[in-house]
Amino acid sequence: MKLWLDGLSALAGHAWAAFAVLFAILWAAFILRRLLLRSIHELNAFEQFALSAAGWVVPLLALSMFTFGVSILFNAWMGGMFAIGAVLISGLFLIRKKNDLKVTLLSLTFLGLCVILRFAFLRDLVLPSYFDPAEHYRLIHILLDSYRAGALSTELTQVAYHLGFHFIAAFLSYFLGINANELMLVWGQMVLAILPFSLFFVVKRETESNAAAFLSCLLLGFGFHMPAHLMNWGKYPALLGLAAILCVMSLAYMAYRRDLFPPRLSLFVWIAIAVFASALIHTRTIILFLLMALAVFITWLWHRLSRSYSPIGFVCLVFVLAGSITVIQKNPALAVLPASYLRNDGWMLLLVLLLGVASAAHHPRQTFFLLVWVALSLACLFLPISLPIIGIQTPLDRPFVQMFMPIPFSLLGGLGLSALARWINRLFPDDPWSQRFGPTPILGLALLNVIFHYNFYPSACCRFVTHDDLAAFTWIERNTSSDAVFLIASSNLYVTSFEGNLPTAVDAGVWIPLLPERSIQFAQPGFSFAEAEAHAALCERGIGYTYVGGAPMSFKNSELDSHASGYLPVFVLPSAKVYQVTGCE
Repeated sequence: MKLWLDGLSALAGHAWAAFAVLFAILWAAFILRRLLLRSIHELNAFEQFALSAAGWVVPLLALSMFTFGVSILFNAWMGGMFAIGAVLISGLFLIRKKNDLKVTLLSLTFLGLCVILRFAFLRDLVLPSYFDPAEHYRLIHILLDSYRAGALSTELTQVAYHLGFHFIAAFLSYFLGINANELMLVWGQMVLAILPFSLFFVVKRETESNAAAFLSCLLLGFGFHMPAHLMNWGKYPALLGLAAILCVMSLAYMAYRRDLFPPRLSLFVWIAIAVFASALIHTRTIILFLLMALAVFITWLWHRLSRSYSPIGFVCLVFVLAGSITVIQKNPALAVLPASYLRNDGWMLLLVLLLGVASAAHHPRQTFFLLVWVALSLACLFLPISLPIIGIQTPLDRPFVQMFMPIPFSLLGGLGLSALARWINRLFPDDPWSQRFGPTPILGLALLNVIFHYNFYPSACCRFVTHDDLAAFTWIERNTSSDAVFLIASSNLYVTSFEGNLPTAVDAGVWIPLLPERSIQFAQPGFSFAEAEAHAALCERGIGYTYVGGAPMSFKNSELDSHASGYLPVFVLPSAKVYQVTGCE
C-alpha cells in the first residue's frame, strides 16, 4: 500500500509535468500506430499498441527537431504555432479513424498502473540522481537559449552529445513550461512505464502465446534491476535509446518473418528512419544494430550445418559465453556487470536459465540468435578504438551492456515459457485445465519477485542532492562572489578497460556551476585535508570554498573540522556544508 500511496503522492506533486509528458508520448504513439497501419495491415490492436510503445520516439523526435528548425528560421512563437498545428491536424487524422476502444482502454489501464508504481521513485527526489543529469541540464539549457534568442547558440556544437534526447527535452521544457530537472525526473519514469509493452508483439507472433508475451513484458519491466537502475545513474538518453532499440528490433522482426508480413518497401523505409532516430538519441545503439545483423548472419550459418554438427555449435557458443563472463569477472572495470545481476537478480537469472534450456529445445534458432547477440555485445567490451579528443574507448561500455541485457533475458524467458506450455500440452493432451493454467506458476514466480524483491525506490549510492543541498545553493548564490571557486569531491569512474583516470563528481557539488552558477574544481580522488600541503595547494589554485555534500563519497567534514585554522564552516546543515578556505596570503 505504501508503494501505491508514494506513487500517487509523487504523481500529484508533478501533475502538470506528468500530464504533459504522457500526452506527448501517447500522441506520438498513436501517430506512429496510424502511420504504420497505412502500410502494414497484418497487425491486430494489441500488436499495434506494442509497436507504438517503443516507436513513439520517432514522431516525437521529428516534431521536436522540425519545431526547433522553424523557431531558429523565424522565432519561437512561429515554432510553437507549427507544433500546435502539427498536433491538431494529426489529431483530426486520428479521430477520423476507428479505434478498438476495448484494447485502448485496457492498454491505458495497465499503463496507468505502471505509471503509479514508477512514480514512487520520485517520492523524495528533488533533482535527478548521479552526475550525468547535470550535463544534460546544461545541454538542454543551451537549446533553450536558442529558442529564446531565435538564433543558434554559440555553444550548440556541444549538444551533439545525445542530440535526439536533448532536442526532445528542450522542446517539451520550453513550450510546456516544465523545468528541465523536473522534466528529466518525470520523463524517465514515464518511459520506464511504457517500455515493457514493446516486447509483446515479437514474442506473441513468435510463440502464439499470450502468456509467453506477458512474461517477457513482465521480465523487461520488473524482472531485473535494469533498465530501471538507469535512473539511479541519470542516464536518460540511454533509456530512450533502449526504446529505439526495441522499435528497430520489432520492425526488423517483421522484415524477417516474410511468411507473416509480405516484403514491402515501406517497411524498410521505416527501419531506416528508426535507425536514424536511434543514432540521434544514442550513437551506441548503432553498434547493437550491427551486432544484431551479424548475429542473424552467424545464426544463418549455424542453421545450415548438418544436424550432427548443430549441437556442437551450440555447445561452443555456451563455452564462449562462459569464458567471456569469466574474463569480465576478473576485470576490475567490468566485474560489476555480472556482479550486479548476481546480487540483484539471482532468482530471475535462475528462472531465465531454466526457461532458456526449454527455449533451446523448442526454439533453437531464436535462442541461438539471442545468445550470439549477447556474446558479441560482451566481446565489444574488449575491442579498443581510438577516437579524437575522447581517446581510447570500446564500441560498447559496461553500463550500456548492463542496460541491454534484460532484452535478450526477457525474450528467452518468453520463448522458454512457450516451450514449457507445449510440453504440458503433450503430457496432458486431454486435460484442458493443465493446458490453460500450466504456465501460471512461472508467471506467479515472476510476480512474487516484483512484490517481495523488486526495488522501486532510488538507490542511496547515487542520490546526490537533498533539500539541504538546495538550501546550500541558495546560500552560495546570495553570499559568495560570482568569481568564487569551490572544491568538490571526485572519484575515478571506469566503464571500459581502456579509460584514463578522469575524475567524476560524487555529490551535489556537481550542480554548483548550474544552479548558483559558481566555478568548481575537482579534488583528486583520495585527497586528504589532513596533509600538511593540502591547504597551501588549495590557496595556490585560488579555491575559496570547499563543498561537503551528504553522499557516501563526499568529503568527511571531520577532517575539515579538525583543521579549523584553515577551514571555516560558513554554512552547516546535516547533509550539506560549506567551508571557507582561510589563511591564504
